[in-house]
Order: sequence, then C-alpha cells, then structure tokens
Amino acid sequence: MKKIYILTPCYNDFESLSVLLSNIDVEIPNHAGIEINIAVINDCSTVPNISVESYQKAQYNNINQIIQLDLNRNVGHQRAICIGLAYLHSLSEDFDCIVVMDSDGEDDYLDVFQLVDVMTDDKIIFAKRGKRSEPFIFRIFYRLYIHFFKFFTGQIIRGGNFSLIPRNLLSSVVHLSGIWNHYHAGIIKSKIPVSYVLCDRAKRYKGKSKMNFYSLVIHGLSSASVFNEILFVKLTICSFVLFFICVLAIISIIIMKFALRYLIEPWIVYTVGIAFMLCANIMVILVCFTFLFLGNRNMDSFMLVKGYIMFIENVKVIKPTNITGRLKEKCMKA
Repeated sequence: MKKIYILTPCYNDFESLSVLLSNIDVEIPNHAGIEINIAVINDCSTVPNISVESYQKAQYNNINQIIQLDLNRNVGHQRAICIGLAYLHSLSEDFDCIVVMDSDGEDDYLDVFQLVDVMTDDKIIFAKRGKRSEPFIFRIFYRLYIHFFKFFTGQIIRGGNFSLIPRNLLSSVVHLSGIWNHYHAGIIKSKIPVSYVLCDRAKRYKGKSKMNFYSLVIHGLSSASVFNEILFVKLTICSFVLFFICVLAIISIIIMKFALRYLIEPWIVYTVGIAFMLCANIMVILVCFTFLFLGNRNMDSFMLVKGYIMFIENVKVIKPTNITGRLKEKCMKA
C-alpha cells in the first residue's frame, strides 16, 4: 500500500478545490494499493473557505484524510507550497511521497496517478508541460520567460510546481533556501536528481486564472533570483563588455579625427559620449552592488524547516471516511 499526500495551495478558489477533491475521490478505486491523503494550504483567503462541516458533508468515501493549514497571512503560491512541505516533513507518520499540484484544475488529477506509477526513491519527478490551455499571448511570454531563464542561468526549466517528491528526498528539499523564492528553480539549483513526465495542461474548473502578465514577470524574476550568483556574474561581464566597446569607439573617433584627418559627424561624438557615460554609471552601480551582494552572503538565510511554523494559524485534520467525522484542531502560533 502506497501512502501519498497531495499538497495543494488555495487562495480564494475553494469551488475549484471542491471539484478537485471530488474527482480524486472518485478516481482512487481505479488504482489499487494507493492511499490518498490531502494537504490543503489555505493562503489566508479573503472569501469564506471550506469549513469542517463542508468536508464532512461532501462524503468523500476514498480519501483517507484531509489536512487544512490556515496561514495567518498571504505568502503567495510558491511559499505556501514550501510551508506545506515543511509541515508534512515534521509529521511523525510514515508515507511514500508528496504530490504538489494546483487546486484550480489546471494540473490534471489523472496525472497524479501517472506520476505515482513512475515514482522512484532517488528522483523528484516534474510534470513537463505539453499542450497548454492559456491564451496565445500568455504562451508567447511564457516561452520568452523560459529563454530568459536559460540565457541568464544556464539552466533549462521545463515544468512548474506539479511534481512528486519521494519521502526520503523531502528532508533535502525543505532544507533548501532557494525554494522559498521559487520551488522549481530551487530544486534545479540544488542538483537533486529530477526527471520529467509529459503532462498536458488542463482547464480551470471554476473562475479565471490569477496568473497574468505582471504575475509572470514576478515569477520569472523570482526564478532567476535563485541563481543570483550566476546572474550577477553574467550581468557584470555584459557591463564590462559594453564599457570597453564604448572606450574603443571613443579611441577610434580620436584616431580618425586627429591622426587620419577624417570628418566626424557631431552626432556620432555625442552618441558615443552619452553611451560612455551610461556605461560608466552602470559600472559604478555594479561596484556598489558587488559589495552589497558579498556582504549579504555573511547573513543567515531564512531556514524554512525551522521558520515555517510562524505562518501557520490553525491546523484542521478531518477524516472523511470516519462516519462520525471526528475533528482534531490544533493551533500553532509563533
């Protein structure tokens, strides 16, 4: 019997969550030898969320257990996942793996069982996106984001949050500081072995996607920030190259003007001079950022495995298969 936790963050999207849980509950009997437990991370939703009574009235017949973590403030999709992983890591009970997925339906619930079928103990499995359901413009910017990430970090990002983490690799994951900014990029940087399974992107159950152009930009910058050392070095090299190109251009103009007696248009001189001043300013800024960057390396980074508890307001554990619907509530405040 494989014991699996499905971890899903949720912010103001409890209608979709209800559909997801119902679909998973109906699908479980088609896969023998699998016990499914759900961990919902309520990211401080501002709309009425699913109550204990709602879980009990839904009458899930096959889901073994539902845990809902209510956060005391909104931390965003990525960090909600991290808090959920750290909480499950702290549990004394034994389980085989954690499947991280969205609650809105865009991660197909059937692919959960596909990931479980190819599970190994030594690799994290990510869903590699095939067909996508987003608008055309969004897909274009998403492709640009992937190329941007590859150019500045030297790494290829092939998926998102939809993934499977074996139990014996969970400890390594929750001790990574990089996943606090970007879950997938943090795991890539850690050199933990990963593999990919092709999964098409499904459509949302209810409502509209919260991912827009601005969210995508922030998402892309967050992923690149995980590789801040590589990013810093590449930006520095690019700035030096531009600076020396401007210096060579100025030297060429001086030689052409005074040694070769060529007629130089004034606008060329002004353009090169302005470019030189801009590059000089960039160099000064980079020097300041160099000392700031090196100084920050002496500071302790956020330790997820210890600090996650500060964000949890309440923990609800519901046994849907229990006729009495017993509830155990535990408040954990920092």
